Amino acid sequence: MLGLFEKAIHPRTSARHEKVSVQPIDVIEKMDLARALKNGCGILSAMEGGKFGVGVFRFGAFELDAAEKELRKHGIRVKLQQQPFLVLCRLVERPNHLVTREELRSELWSEETFVDFDHSLNEAVNKLRLALGDSATHPRFVETVPKHGYRFIAPVEAKRTPPPEPRPPAKRSRLTLYALVASLLVVGTVALRYASRRSPPASPRTIHAVAVLPLENLSGDPSQEYFSDGMTEELIAHLSMIEALHVISPTSVRRYKGSDKSLKQIAAELRVDAIIEGSVRLAHDRVRVTVHLADPETEQSRWSEFYEGAADDLFAIQMELAKTIAREILLELPPQDEARLAAGKERKPETYQAYLKGRYHWNRRTEADFLKAIEYFSEALSYEPDYARAYAGLADTYNLLAVYNMQRHRRAMPRAKDAALRAIALDPKLADAHASLGCIHFLYDWDFPASEREFQKAIEVNPRYPTAYQWYGIYLVSRGRTDQALEMLRRALELDPMSLSINENLGWALYVARRYPEAIAQFEKTLDLDPAFGQGLRYLGLTYLHVGRTEDALRVLERARAAFQGEAEIRADVALAFALAGHRDEARELLDELMLASEERYVSPFLIARFHTGLGETDEALDWLDKAYEDRVANIVFIGVDPFFDSLRDLPRFRDLLDRVGLREIG
Repeated sequence: MLGLFEKAIHPRTSARHEKVSVQPIDVIEKMDLARALKNGCGILSAMEGGKFGVGVFRFGAFELDAAEKELRKHGIRVKLQQQPFLVLCRLVERPNHLVTREELRSELWSEETFVDFDHSLNEAVNKLRLALGDSATHPRFVETVPKHGYRFIAPVEAKRTPPPEPRPPAKRSRLTLYALVASLLVVGTVALRYASRRSPPASPRTIHAVAVLPLENLSGDPSQEYFSDGMTEELIAHLSMIEALHVISPTSVRRYKGSDKSLKQIAAELRVDAIIEGSVRLAHDRVRVTVHLADPETEQSRWSEFYEGAADDLFAIQMELAKTIAREILLELPPQDEARLAAGKERKPETYQAYLKGRYHWNRRTEADFLKAIEYFSEALSYEPDYARAYAGLADTYNLLAVYNMQRHRRAMPRAKDAALRAIALDPKLADAHASLGCIHFLYDWDFPASEREFQKAIEVNPRYPTAYQWYGIYLVSRGRTDQALEMLRRALELDPMSLSINENLGWALYVARRYPEAIAQFEKTLDLDPAFGQGLRYLGLTYLHVGRTEDALRVLERARAAFQGEAEIRADVALAFALAGHRDEARELLDELMLASEERYVSPFLIARFHTGLGETDEALDWLDKAYEDRVANIVFIGVDPFFDSLRDLPRFRDLLDRVGLREIG
């Protein structure tokens, strides 16, 4: 079984508390409307019932509401000071047209205002870009026209409603006014009493589950994506330490990076009560983090703050963020949760940033990125050799290099094991290190009791870690304990509902249990999340082979081959499908290509063994399985349950192989 394992990062760090700066995000500062009108901003003029009526302008995920004098993103108010707001008004009024600096000066800065205009305008535009998450070098909204002015380049949808017709004021006697006020007071009192009986005042909804959407990178530098991604995962990790709060895993929320879905839609898909979103900026050794807690039903902000400090205060900022959010949700943080958040050791900024870069590349799941991850984790350890999480990162990386057949198992797995043991020695409560060690015991040592103990330990020290349930579920599949396996995998999905890997693993467990219709339905559900997900396509195609849908299998496996870009694993499966469909010549041709490729890079003998079973070539299949055993290939632990080896189960050589691996009772 290849490519089964997907990892949800769940680090444990915290630090001293130092909240550098806190600022609620609110509507822009109250301004003198008369001054704004005098200075000539057309959109603001419309608020007073000008010829355009009230204006709401939509662009990207933003809404500019002239009547309310506010900028909103996904319905949440974004703090924007007066001058940047007025500049935005003027630019949005004339999308795709140059607005000169002189026009902005004459309209938005009165003659009585004595300021350095150039500096003030530049500062206003910079603040506007910061609020929009825009970049001067790669603009999505505000483009600079050098020496002339600015142009708003995003598509703008304007929604204007005509102002109401003015009515002449009615003349009322003093007695009539008194009677009207008295009547309103009586009606109001009755209405309030009635409302108190029928509709008690609504209180904020209780929050049991929350999702932290990927924080936006506001640096304007794509190379800083590692930092915003890492900060998102660290915030999730801290919040996950709070026992009463269900926090969605990074793997699931990562799918919403750059998404234009509404908060309500995202919350429904993730089954959460609240959404946290925000932005992060790293520049000149300073960090600024802005977060909002939103109610997805109303798409209104319940709470918002920003933190700013030196880069070496990252631990303090992260911990303070998590504690503040937790108190906002739970009102009071239980002592045990407070203690968990306070645990941990601060790290040097260069150590921590190297670690974040390692995790960023590890998440990208290519061979080149795995090698970059090893470089960065090693760099972190060169700064601080006692950093357990960097060792856990090395263990995870070497582990997947073997599982994905990118390196020989005898080369990668011992390195993974050494790193995992070092991580556990430094921090016995590091769940990801225990899970990695369990995986190594399972796939390489074939020490199944030790593997199960490590998976259970990982769940014990961190019950919110989805990967521990996922890997434990895969282990249980290999042991023929299907019902327990399905329970573990469904628990992993609760924590990480949008994970392609966990969704696919659940389908694979049903496939191994020969529950093919259920497996097909689960693979189709997985592909609804991502139609180009290679592993989902691969196992859907293999399942079609078992139910006799060979043409469907070939069609789907060809899609998988495109997704995998012709990697050895999928070429072997396509060859197997051709063999089972009776296209032996095509199958042989693909096998020859695979053997030729093996001269330049590692090709697992397990793949070739399975191909020969498809052709009914028993001796060749067993020969290649013996080779897989000698190489200690990870997939060998699944031969006791893999449907493709059913035809070999009664053969003495196959039974002997099961004995050598420790799977006699399974096969």
